[in-house]
Amino acid sequence: MITCFKYEWDYMIRLMLGKMGSGKTASMVREIVLNVDDKTTFSNIIINNKQKNVVTIKRDMIIKRDEVGFKKDGTPIYNETFNAQYWKDLRTKYNGINVVLDEAHTLIDSRRAMSKQNVIMNDFMALLRRVLGDSGDGYGELVLITQLGRRLDIIARELATCVHYHVCHYFRTCYTCASKWSENNEMLDRPLVCPFCGGKKTFKSNFVIEKFEFENCDYLDLWLDSGKKCYYKHYYIMDIEKYFSYYNTFQWENLIND
Repeated sequence: MITCFKYEWDYMIRLMLGKMGSGKTASMVREIVLNVDDKTTFSNIIINNKQKNVVTIKRDMIIKRDEVGFKKDGTPIYNETFNAQYWKDLRTKYNGINVVLDEAHTLIDSRRAMSKQNVIMNDFMALLRRVLGDSGDGYGELVLITQLGRRLDIIARELATCVHYHVCHYFRTCYTCASKWSENNEMLDRPLVCPFCGGKKTFKSNFVIEKFEFENCDYLDLWLDSGKKCYYKHYYIMDIEKYFSYYNTFQWENLIND
């Protein structure tokens, strides 16, 4: 018999998971804007309506690039290393920080674990465990957002001490006949046209994000595979539409490619 429960500790590494369109990023943007823990958040999500507590992570904050020579055709040769000093200096500049990485599977990918960039990102994560240490006001947090949790490096998955799973519910309305019906992002048989009049133009509204919180990925997988209640918290975000204007779904800072 498997018992599912949550240990009472200050978690430092959180995974935000869910299928495409589940509201993972929107949910995180809401947290960043509300800033309940009163910490500065470093993130590759580009936030609109500039927030004082948000710093956009740029590539050179993580990857230091030094010119070490030239190819025969004159093209520069660069050596890329982890810019550790930048993050070490943050301990004296801020009273605790959070770090949020969207599309984390592109940054910490188990399929290219030995690549130069992945080694740098793993060094980055290892250092963050110290940078996010207790500031006196509580621990900072590393948040990894992805729809491909199994593509994350195994170290990142196993170090995670909290996993949030998201499902987006909404209504779809037909422009032609004004009929309305409910859907969610995990439905496999969502109609391509209005089921009442056959109209092809529809729009979504009344978005609600359903969230489940798990202690780790093993409990999430058990719930997904068997339906066993392994989550320790289940709730709905009813005001998520208020935060859509704070970010562009297709806009985020790519930290690997130039």
